[in-house]
Amino acid sequence: MPPPALPLQAHEPEPAADVEAMLQEALARHGRGDIDGACLLYDAALQTRPEHPLALHNLGVLRAAQGRRMEAIELIRRAAQADPGSAPAHANLGALLLAEGLAEEAEPCFFRAVLADPTSCAAACGLADVQAAQGRHDEAEKSYRRALELDGKYTPAMTGLGIALMRLNRVQEAGDLFCQALVLQPSAAPAHYNVANALKASGRLEEAAIFYREALQLDPSFADAWTNLGNLMRALEDEAQALACHKVARDLRPADPRAHLNLGQIYKDRGEVELARAELNAASMLDPSDVSARLALCMAELPMTYTGPDEIVSARARYAERLEALIADYERTPRPEAFAAAIGSSQPFYLAYQGRNDRELQARYGAFVCKVMADHRPLQQALPLPQPGERIKVGVVSGFFRAHSNWKIPIRGWLKGLDRSRFEVVGYYTGAVKDACTDEAEGLCDRFVSGMRAADAWRDQILADGPHVLIYPEVGMDPMSARLAAQRLAAVQCASWGHPDTTGLPTMDAYLSSELMEPEGAQDHYCEPLVRLPGLGVLLEEPRDEAEEVSRADLGLKDDALVFWCAQSLPKYLPEHDDLYVRIAEALPRAQFVFIGLEHASEAQTRFLSRMQAAFARRGLDFADHGVMLPRLTKARFLGALRQADVLLDSPGWSGCNSTLESLGAGLPIVTMEAQLMRGRHTAAILKLLGLERLIARDGDGFVATALGLGADAGLRRRIGDQIAQRKARLYGDGAPIRALEQMLIGALEERRAGRERH
Repeated sequence: MPPPALPLQAHEPEPAADVEAMLQEALARHGRGDIDGACLLYDAALQTRPEHPLALHNLGVLRAAQGRRMEAIELIRRAAQADPGSAPAHANLGALLLAEGLAEEAEPCFFRAVLADPTSCAAACGLADVQAAQGRHDEAEKSYRRALELDGKYTPAMTGLGIALMRLNRVQEAGDLFCQALVLQPSAAPAHYNVANALKASGRLEEAAIFYREALQLDPSFADAWTNLGNLMRALEDEAQALACHKVARDLRPADPRAHLNLGQIYKDRGEVELARAELNAASMLDPSDVSARLALCMAELPMTYTGPDEIVSARARYAERLEALIADYERTPRPEAFAAAIGSSQPFYLAYQGRNDRELQARYGAFVCKVMADHRPLQQALPLPQPGERIKVGVVSGFFRAHSNWKIPIRGWLKGLDRSRFEVVGYYTGAVKDACTDEAEGLCDRFVSGMRAADAWRDQILADGPHVLIYPEVGMDPMSARLAAQRLAAVQCASWGHPDTTGLPTMDAYLSSELMEPEGAQDHYCEPLVRLPGLGVLLEEPRDEAEEVSRADLGLKDDALVFWCAQSLPKYLPEHDDLYVRIAEALPRAQFVFIGLEHASEAQTRFLSRMQAAFARRGLDFADHGVMLPRLTKARFLGALRQADVLLDSPGWSGCNSTLESLGAGLPIVTMEAQLMRGRHTAAILKLLGLERLIARDGDGFVATALGLGADAGLRRRIGDQIAQRKARLYGDGAPIRALEQMLIGALEERRAGRERH
């Protein structure tokens, strides 16, 4: 029955004429945007001609626009069957199937569309979209290029080709295409977004942020742009901006588990544990199959700071319980792809800050992640050993070829010190931020690889390069390094103390440490064979950073105070050591202790401050009279502030290293307490090389006594400052650790060769 909007006829028309009239009116309404009216007319036409291809096709298009996609698929499928030569019907059916994730069903549709109309750019582009969706990016590239041969300004093909090139790690070519598309569509938010993605992949993060923001100005509801901008801000270590972006993305997509996961990760990084758990639990409930959320919940059991020693014990127990649940889940139902995608996204970073021997827990974690990665991509090839006369190829894998403590110690020393007549050095930079240190690193390496985003792409690149040795300056911070370190990619693989805790990974053949930093029996702290390199274990250069002029008033310090510099990261300060500062303040009423706050980590900082206030109050003192919490400082201001101090109090349990070396430039006397674990012995090793063992305490009483002696005697402080100035050159330019490292690597490779020959 025709809809009421149609004019009444004086006589019964021929059915064909009636259908054509309805279709003409439907097309007119369709063109005017009267979707409901057009649908009624197409429906009416199909009552008379159920297999009319035009009515089926156009009604299907409208149903798709209304979100009724399964109905649309059925209508357009019937249209394609009724008119097998209709390229638009086959192409639209393919597009709908692809949107439903049915790439295998979509592919023959696009093939039929291309056969029906070889000049159809849309059909060729659709075929490329299917190939890209299946990960066949080489084929997709060719199909997109065919589409552009048909229409060089067809932006969907231009954009698709750019994305395919990104997947093939041809970022510069992709960026050029995205820029061309942007010229053609300057008001299209996705065009700006794609340019931003290419800039981000090439390490130009500040420029990428500009384009993400331009995309969001054009379309504030662009959730993917908010997400990527948030991830970029996280890479730039701007947690406040990252948090704001991920909040918007979550509010735009409250049913998206990844939005909750991203926000939960930010809260976890900020030490806001309860907020992190809420978001991570939401992510896990929305997608129970997502391992990343469960892994993050496991790591969230390791907070930044604690209210007391008992809390550390319970945190370790909760962490172990969640870890065992993950392992049991994997053993019941192995899902290598899902678990491998999560590895590295959250790591037990704060486990090391608890001041305990982590070998048992790390061994359990390490065995688990290595099994997952081996199941995901089993090694299919023999790993190369150097041939006679061939240089040993050493790959250094790190996310910190940039201004970072890991770059200063130990990476730069390796790159400068290894004998290039015997060793070839390849830098694998898994990070995104690039600066002057990155440029220096690239110049120091025989080859420097960067810019890849996928773990499998990094793996394939490393295996193709065939390094004989891989060294990881740290395992525990950079996500990509963690994924790669959990795999066997070279005959000899070593970890080092950029994050000073055993990795627990059975893929590591050695842990490169320092002879002076390791106590007797230290092998019991490591899963890896421990290698004690001479001295500090690294080749150091004297820091040459310039200090900013800063006064005590600028820092909120009293003019007559005895200023004790305690500017390590707050998680290094454990509850069992709080009383040391109280005892110093009791004996030296003018004492002020300078701490550096945790930027944005309000919950963790509040916990630390509450604990210190309680410790001082128990002895009738007010922490506010003695404690000064500075905000995060620029490097120059940090060095200037350090020069206003009288004594550096090294953090007990986890000693400073870079910060201790920086203090030597100010001639600042240092008090340290040598702990049982290597990470609590960095400063002690430095003082031993300087012949200043008198500043090394063996226990808390000695720590307090040494601090009081220095605080009470300005002359002693000056004399020690003079001794530091005279002796600090002993720390720098020592090539012995590098020569020992070279001999260790040569010996390890010879052992591998002998082992192969025996078998």
